[in-house]
Amino acid sequence: MSIRSLQGVNAGPYPSGDTGNKDLTAEYQGIGVNLIRTHDFYGPLDMAEMYPDRTKDPSSPASYNFTNSDIRFKAILDSGAEPYFRLGDSYNNVTPPSSSELDHWIQAAVYVIRHYRTGLWNGFNSKFRYVEIGNEPNNAQFWPSPYTMMDFYRMYAGTAKALREAFPDLKIGGPGWTHAVVLMPEEQKKLKDFLDYVQETKAPLDFMSWHIYSNKVSDYTTCARYFRNILDEWGFTATESHVTEWNNDSSDKETEATEWRVNAKGAAFDTAFWMELQKNAVDIATFYRGNDTSMKLKTFYGLFMADGTPKKAADVFSLWSDFTRYSDMIDVAGADGGDSSTLYWLGGQKNDQEMAILISNPSDSETSYSLIDAGQAYFNPTPASMTVDQVSDQASRIISFGATPEHIAIPAKSVQLVKWSNIPVIGKTTGVIEKQVPRDQWVQLWVNSTNARGDKPVAEWFLYTAIIGGTGYPVYVISDKGIYELNSILSSLTSYTFTFSSTGNTLIGTLRMSDLGMSSGDTLMYGYAYQSADMSIWTDNIVVLRIQ
Repeated sequence: MSIRSLQGVNAGPYPSGDTGNKDLTAEYQGIGVNLIRTHDFYGPLDMAEMYPDRTKDPSSPASYNFTNSDIRFKAILDSGAEPYFRLGDSYNNVTPPSSSELDHWIQAAVYVIRHYRTGLWNGFNSKFRYVEIGNEPNNAQFWPSPYTMMDFYRMYAGTAKALREAFPDLKIGGPGWTHAVVLMPEEQKKLKDFLDYVQETKAPLDFMSWHIYSNKVSDYTTCARYFRNILDEWGFTATESHVTEWNNDSSDKETEATEWRVNAKGAAFDTAFWMELQKNAVDIATFYRGNDTSMKLKTFYGLFMADGTPKKAADVFSLWSDFTRYSDMIDVAGADGGDSSTLYWLGGQKNDQEMAILISNPSDSETSYSLIDAGQAYFNPTPASMTVDQVSDQASRIISFGATPEHIAIPAKSVQLVKWSNIPVIGKTTGVIEKQVPRDQWVQLWVNSTNARGDKPVAEWFLYTAIIGGTGYPVYVISDKGIYELNSILSSLTSYTFTFSSTGNTLIGTLRMSDLGMSSGDTLMYGYAYQSADMSIWTDNIVVLRIQ
């Protein structure tokens, strides 16, 4: 199974709510948001605002008001994220079409998507993949009386079929069922009737979307499995499962709400929830929501406060984004965390050399764990390097530190992303280093630019040469200007220096000798040279790689 992105949010990055709230474009980019659902902008991108008078001609641009909606939509595109287009209305702006308005509403929905997808009426050419029809039809806030469920089914089917005709490549679905559908038989009937109606009318259902707000990890597992199973049971085996709103279920008590919506406790549970979505075949997830609406509501749903201050949930979102680079899910069932109910785990593998495990400890107690059993199949024989990125209430932002697999402590209410590599690291130490390297083995090559004399260099060079097929090659200089044969620039050598890292170790790259065209029996040599104040030239640190 693959690790999926699941890096979506609702709303933003354009500010919502109070005047003066921050645009969060840079913040979204910084944590890896790549999908933004166009919901709860509280007016903009709502059908009630874009097409307010349902008696007007849907084919006329004069019937629409795109001004504020275009500003929000452009901000999504400018952030580099993909829009996930919700056709419907926000929490404060619900105006479903009446039976006499429905035909115009359906036509208008197609024109709205043309405006935002194919540039109609000075619109946008954005090619987003998904259009979600409706939002929580089993919630009276979004589908109020006297509208019936059959009214919604008709609206969905008519709109979906019209969109399919206009946009054959578009993925069309909905409708954002609430968690109640899983819990109550009368709510389950609404879902089953919906699926029956979709089948009877042959309406598209490329994905089905649903929502969950809960503080129980098991609820996320149950919901994800329920929606996947019922789709399969009804024959919708190719239909994707999308959770388009999810978050913890906060409290009315300020202290408890802060723990869940601002601090690391909520972030740790959010991470456990996110892992369950990964494990249970959820294809798309959009967290509710990205931005808060007021600094007076610091325990609102957002990853960021209204002034752009990140909550701990934003920090763990950043870890999730990093973790998705390890796209092949691996089994970490053997991980030893003592009380197995304390920690939640998810493992990923980038290739056969680089792995990661995401770990959440939402409990009130610090604990420790060992990765020896869980990772032994992935250690070769022990990791060449291992780092831990950690989010907790003990530090204001993400901290990173080195670790070994035998024993890692994890604080209460915290999340860790443990990353390790089996790729040998060569060249970080001083002196002459000689290594035997298999031709097709990945290696991480560094050059050490410190010296044993405590000199302050006046010029520094990176040198290399090779013996290939028994033929010795000249010594070359890699400089900031390019690569030159040493003998050709000896008279002006100080003009061909190289800028090394101020840390004393500079990464050359992660590669295989075969990538350089080298074979068994060949030799690669490189090193650091510098000129001291007395004009002497020294070559303290040299690496010799003999290819096997």
